[in-house]
Amino acid sequence: MFDKWLNLPAHYYLHLTALSILMVGLPLSNVLMSIGTIWIFANWLIQGQFKNKWQRFKQNKALIAISLLYCLLVFSLLWTEDYKYASKDLLNKLPFIAIPLVMGTIPPLKHKHYVFLLYLFLFSVSFTTIFNYVKYTNEPFFDVRKMSFFISHIRLGMLLCLAIFLTFYEIIKGQINRFVLIPVLIWLLYYLYFSQVLIAYLLLLILCYVTVIYFIKSKKGKIGVLIGTGLMALILLFKANQTIKTLHQQIEIDFDTLDITTINGNRYFYDQNSTLKENGKLVWIYVCEKELRKEWYKKSEKDFDANSQQVFATLVRFMTSKGLRKDSLGFSKLTDEDIRKVEKGITNSNQGVVSKLDKIYVDLFTITDNGDPNGHSFYQRIEHFKTGLHIFYNNWLFGVGVGDVQLAFDFQYEKEHSKLKKENRHRAHNQILTIGITVGITGLLLTLFILFYPLFNLNISYPLLITSLTLLIGFLTQDLIETQAGVTLFGVFYGLLNNHQDYGESR
Repeated sequence: MFDKWLNLPAHYYLHLTALSILMVGLPLSNVLMSIGTIWIFANWLIQGQFKNKWQRFKQNKALIAISLLYCLLVFSLLWTEDYKYASKDLLNKLPFIAIPLVMGTIPPLKHKHYVFLLYLFLFSVSFTTIFNYVKYTNEPFFDVRKMSFFISHIRLGMLLCLAIFLTFYEIIKGQINRFVLIPVLIWLLYYLYFSQVLIAYLLLLILCYVTVIYFIKSKKGKIGVLIGTGLMALILLFKANQTIKTLHQQIEIDFDTLDITTINGNRYFYDQNSTLKENGKLVWIYVCEKELRKEWYKKSEKDFDANSQQVFATLVRFMTSKGLRKDSLGFSKLTDEDIRKVEKGITNSNQGVVSKLDKIYVDLFTITDNGDPNGHSFYQRIEHFKTGLHIFYNNWLFGVGVGDVQLAFDFQYEKEHSKLKKENRHRAHNQILTIGITVGITGLLLTLFILFYPLFNLNISYPLLITSLTLLIGFLTQDLIETQAGVTLFGVFYGLLNNHQDYGESR
């Protein structure tokens, strides 16, 4: 409509403006995400040309599947009980259909505008990571897993992986300034490492592997990489098994031969029954609480006996990870940075992936010892998934309806007498399973088609391959479209690259 009035491609630039708002809003603001979604759909409606749009729609199988899935969610109102939640959930999921519908029924953007959007996206995630890092380093106590201030740390990890690999592709194609952006990518990789998001580590490894395979042209080269990575995987599994055995093996200690007192004459505490370890070292040996308490207040104002955080236990574990005795002499070897880490609740001197794996091991040790998964996110997720499978098994045909998913989980947790506390009784953290629970096997199959359909294209472009794999991992490891950030992430990138997969190619 505006195009005719102004004799300009007004709707194209209004569409580009909406996408710009979405790209900036994805890591930063729910408000911007809402504005961008309303803007892009309103512009699509005002533009008209529905006959052409209908023809494009009929030729887009993925878009048809998305539409059918959303219609199925609406149809499940017939057997849901909580209509209030159902209405809210369907409204929250509108970007799931609205954004891909718009982008799949209009001509694609020019490549230069795609690159412009990529610059905006990279700027937005870079600003977010810098803000988060500064906030984290200045907080007196802040869990690194909650370092993402604006959106979930897991979804931010997905955005970082997309930003890194999509930008990398444009750099090697010579489409953007490598001298400016390579330092930015190095920073994003460091932040990703520092943030300790296990799912982001997994996604990064998968995308790195796929990238190597994609850019090897010869079949012999691809087969060589496959064989090489297979052998590497076997070696890593062997080393991991050896490490686990080392961590689990009993450390034989003759307690009668250990020092009884510190150099100051204070008695050490030994827990001869505890096998808890940090970096393979026993935690509860050579512990002198009296000396640690005295030395602590010389370096920190944080309450040594704070109930919200067990400073004493954190300090003991941290010093153990560094191979220090837990006395005044050992404490004197801690740096000011070490003290700040203990204040923040960091229990291991290692950082990044090593620290994350060590935490998973300690969590496993604790659960094995007392059978309680509460407070251990990795093992809580296992409980969530198992409960979700039981619900799907009992409702596999039609599901429980769009409004009753949480009610079904609450009922199942009670039925199974789950050890999880009420505040930890969440959904499956697997979007494919959650949709199966919601609308049954038909919805589950439609979801699988939406995710895997692009991957069966033999001529798939690199940007589309990276985007599709990222969304697939997102669906497998979290309830991606149950939050505004997640559903908008899906809508924008599925619509942008799935319907216009030639983006990233030189023109």
